[in-house]
Order: sequence, then structure tokens, then C-alpha cells
Amino acid sequence: MVSVETSAGAGELELRAENIHFAYHTSRPVLSGVGISVRQGEWLTLLGPNGTGKTTLLKCLLGQLSPQQGTVRLDGTPLAAVPERERAKRIAYVPQMTKIPFAMPVVDAVLTGRLAYSPYRYTQEDRQVVARVMEQLHLHELAFRPINELSGGERQRVWIARALAQEAKLIFLDEPTTGLDPENQIVLLDTVRRLVERGGVGVLTVLHDLNLAAMYSDRVALLSGMHMFAQGTPTQVITEKIIREVYHVDNEVLQFDSGPHVRLLRGRIES
Repeated sequence: MVSVETSAGAGELELRAENIHFAYHTSRPVLSGVGISVRQGEWLTLLGPNGTGKTTLLKCLLGQLSPQQGTVRLDGTPLAAVPERERAKRIAYVPQMTKIPFAMPVVDAVLTGRLAYSPYRYTQEDRQVVARVMEQLHLHELAFRPINELSGGERQRVWIARALAQEAKLIFLDEPTTGLDPENQIVLLDTVRRLVERGGVGVLTVLHDLNLAAMYSDRVALLSGMHMFAQGTPTQVITEKIIREVYHVDNEVLQFDSGPHVRLLRGRIES
């Protein structure tokens, strides 16, 4: 496995998982011996073919699933020992598909990010935090629009705003560009990049697009066949050899200042 170890700086929140084993059915493991870490001030993207356990790993890191073996620690404390409300103040999660049960106004959807702080009644401080976040993500003009009337890109920005309203230091995004056109993909990922660079937020995304991962990520982690196949910078991991071996497609990788760019070639390589 290609691997580049990094360590968190002083005062940076870090989530670290080691030797994660998980199976929904004991005879078919989904993850085996997986290690990964994400910290404030960096963007880590999780890559891998369909069915390799990316979302399962994400749920283990969030404490939504309990691995049969291995540890997940938040700043050195076992994640299971961190109370749920305290966990929500440090880690925010934007799932791939968020159900909208009714026509909730945008401002109310963002306010739900404050439930970890004010579970019974929103305070003036909660509303100030939400107003600041909505201004930051240019959502103030949409404040009273029903969220189910928004475009896909606008809706994704609302869910990111809700995550920021939690004042979490780590934000997990599961396939945030699904269903978005190229313009909205770039607008959304530019917004997330600014949060990392200016706000000191740590971001973990699950993506399928290798080129978007290369353009925006500080590090990438590649899952394959229930194992962590490679970790490192986009240039170290997104190579012709690794893509052939993991995705079974012929390709060429071009190098630009913005990072590697994958050009797929016709035909599948038999494994």
C-alpha cells in the first residue's frame, strides 16, 4: 500500500481510525484492516470502485456503525466514549441523499444544525450563528424559500450551511456532487475549499470523480477489495498504474499545476 503518514498540529482536532474490520454478515467482510485519519485544515477524499465500503467506512468514522475490530478515536478519546451531543459539536455529516419531509424554509433547515446546542428552544446566539453562516454561503436571499423548491446545487449548500451551523471542526460529505451539473460541482467544491483554507475546517469527502478529487484534495485515500490500497497526495495516488490495478481501465495521467488529470481510454482491462 502507498502510504504517507502525517500528524496533526497543536490544537488541531483529529479523527483517527486504525485496523478497522467490519462485516454486515460475518462471512463477507466489507472492510479489513483499514486505517485512516482526517484533521482540521485539510481536505481528504475517499476514493474507490463501487461496493468497496466507502460509505460503510464513513459510518464507522461517525459512530453510526460499530466495527467488529479496530479503534476510532477523536483527539485520542475513543469515539464511543464521546457523548452524542458533544460529538455533533465537533463532527458534522452531510449524507448523499437528505430526505425533505415537508416544505421547510431554508433558514429553518439551517437552524437544525444548532440542535446540539439548543435542543428545546433556539436562542439569539443560535440565530446569529445561522445568519452568519448563511451570509458566508450566499444563502441569505433564499432564507424563506421552501427547500424542496431549490436546485440541487442550492440544496447542497443548505446542507453544508447546516453543518457549519453546528460549528463543527470536521465535516464529512458523502458524494456531494451527485446529480449536479459541472458548473454547480465547481461552485460547491470551491465553497468547501474556502472553508478548509480560511475557516480551518477539516473535510472528508467521498467522491467518484478522480479529477475533482485531484483538483481539490490535499490527500486522497483509495479503498479496493475491502482494504486501504493507497494513501497520499493526489500525485502519489492517482497514477496510471494504480488506476489500472484498482479500476481495471486503461488510462493516461497528465500532470498540471492543479494536480494530475486522468484521461480514460476505451476498453476494460481484465483483472
